[in-house]
Amino acid sequence: MNHKSLLTSISLLWSLIVASLLAGCTLPPVFAPPGAPVASAPEAPAKTEEVAPEVTDAVAGLVAALEDQIGGVRWGGTVTQPFFSVPGWLVRVDGQEIQAFEYTDEAARLADARLISADGTVVGTTAVEGTGQPTFWANGKLIVLYFGDRAEVKEALSKALGEQLTRAGAGTGPAIPSETETSAPAAEAAPATEEPSATLAPVAEVPPEELPVLDTNVTVVQAAKDLKIYSGPGGQYGEIGDLSAGNEAKVTGVSADGNWWRVICPDGGEGSCWISGDSELTKVTEAK
Repeated sequence: MNHKSLLTSISLLWSLIVASLLAGCTLPPVFAPPGAPVASAPEAPAKTEEVAPEVTDAVAGLVAALEDQIGGVRWGGTVTQPFFSVPGWLVRVDGQEIQAFEYTDEAARLADARLISADGTVVGTTAVEGTGQPTFWANGKLIVLYFGDRAEVKEALSKALGEQLTRAGAGTGPAIPSETETSAPAAEAAPATEEPSATLAPVAEVPPEELPVLDTNVTVVQAAKDLKIYSGPGGQYGEIGDLSAGNEAKVTGVSADGNWWRVICPDGGEGSCWISGDSELTKVTEAK
C-alpha cells in the first residue's frame, strides 16, 4: 500500500470512530455492588394536624362540650360574617360548619341577635349563605351558627347553649321580639319538644337577673308533662323545683328569645323561676 492509500484509510477509520461516538453517546448502566443501599422515592410530607386558634374560655368550653358528646370536631380558623359586628371562630363536624361569635357583653350580643329571622335565613337585610340549613343559638355573650341537619349536633349545641333560637320554616319575622311587644311567644319560633338537660361543659352563664325579661299577655300556663323549674331561662341553669303534668303556673314574663316562661316560684314568691315555653310541654290556659 502506498503512502497516499494509507492516509486515506486512516482518515476513513477516524471518521467512522467519530460518527460512532456521536450516534451512541448513552452511558453504560451503573450497577450497585452487592449490599449497597438502594435509594428509595422520597416520602410524602406528614399531614399537618389542625391547630386550634387562640380562643376565649367560652368558645373553648363550647367546643369541648361538642367533642365530649359527638366527637370529630376540627378547628377551621376564624370567620367573619357581614351581618355580625364581631368576628367568630369556625369548627367543622363531618364537613359541616359551626361558627361561634363572642361579644364583649350581653347587650352587644342581644343587639345582633335581634336581627336574626325566626327561620335563620336572614340577619337584618342580609341572606345567610352556607351549605345546609342555618340554625342559630344565642346564650350569654355567644351567638352560634350551625349549617347542617344532624340531630345529634343540634342536641349537643342545645345542651351547651339552651334552646335553639331559629327553626326551619318559622318565617322571616324576628326570632327575638322587640322589648315593646307584649304578645305571647310566637308559635313559629317554638322550642324543641324535649325539655333541655343541663350542659356538660357549660358556657359561662349570665346571671338571670341580668337577662332581659319581656312582658306577655299570657297569665297562666299548664304543664302538659312533668317539668323542671330552673333558676334561669335555660337548661344550663340550676334546677330549683318541679311542675307536675296537669298543674298550672302563673306567668310573670317571657325570655327575650320567646322560649321560656318566667313563673311564680315554688315558694309562692316572684323571682327568677323558669319553665320551658315549648307548646308541647306547656299550654296557655289564660291570657289578658
